[in-house]
Amino acid sequence: MSTPQRDATLWFDDGNLVLQAEMTTFKVSRSFICRESEFFAGMHSLDGNPLPAGGQDGTEERPLLLLQVSAPAFANILRMLYTVWGAELEFDKEELIAMLRVAHRLLFTGVHAIVAKLLHPLLSSERRLHLGITTCGVEECAFPAFAALVYAYDVRPENCDPPFSV
Repeated sequence: MSTPQRDATLWFDDGNLVLQAEMTTFKVSRSFICRESEFFAGMHSLDGNPLPAGGQDGTEERPLLLLQVSAPAFANILRMLYTVWGAELEFDKEELIAMLRVAHRLLFTGVHAIVAKLLHPLLSSERRLHLGITTCGVEECAFPAFAALVYAYDVRPENCDPPFSV
């Protein structure tokens, strides 16, 4: 079995929470991550036990495994969170889609909103509807995308071939 590798830029020596996505580990500030993600905040407050504590997941010896989370997408989310506000970060459409999925899964609501806004002009109505309904929880995109698809068809009788009457 392969040993997970530390992310070169997202391993902070003063971090107190070690997370693992696929075969990559990240050492970050627990309080910072809990502030940004309802998922991690909920884990932290479970039964009043702080995360991590001795012998629990989230340490260098026992990283907290993020199942079904893409390491590159998670790294991009952390880059977004740890980058100085206003700094230009560039992600392509597929990276943004992957980030949207991970942000939805791990309840990074602020990141989710920003990424959904960035994706809106890049995706067709069909793709926005598909993502909104199936995987990404983009309800604010699903209905407008649905409406755009429905209203895109001009069904006035005089525009049909062959014409029909109502």
